[in-house]
Amino acid sequence: MAQGQPPCHKSKSGKSFSINLNSGGFFCHGCKASGGDIIAYVALRDHLSQKQAAIKLGCYNESPSPDDIRRWAEQSRERARQRQAEESRQSEERRRRLKLRDEVHTAARIHREASERLTELCRGATPASDGEEAACWAVMALAFDDLRESEREYLAAVGLEYNI
Repeated sequence: MAQGQPPCHKSKSGKSFSINLNSGGFFCHGCKASGGDIIAYVALRDHLSQKQAAIKLGCYNESPSPDDIRRWAEQSRERARQRQAEESRQSEERRRRLKLRDEVHTAARIHREASERLTELCRGATPASDGEEAACWAVMALAFDDLRESEREYLAAVGLEYNI
């Protein structure tokens, strides 16, 4: 530990500035200025930015090292890979939602057509063949169950609650 005149102002004792010679850390007991290394000290003493002080000390190089370039390229490739994976995931999820939507529409159409045919049969508008009415009821029951299950899956896929 060394003591001396502060670089940023004059002191009466000439010993209000302390510097750790091992770490480079310093502290001024008068104005409370402090720092952790020689670059911060030169910046304070010469009223420079950290970058300007590093350049003055000769420890700043504008061009990146080959290791930095390789690391940045790898980071860029990793970000691109993650972006591609996310886009692929979103695209697959969209295809799944569209498929589920189509299943809902198909089940609703089948249920509607069976209901319309039953209505015609009940009104006597068209003659019924043997077992046609029973078949329509069976189709409606199956279509209704399929419609509810398709709706439940679709709503879960789009993040909504299913309430019936």
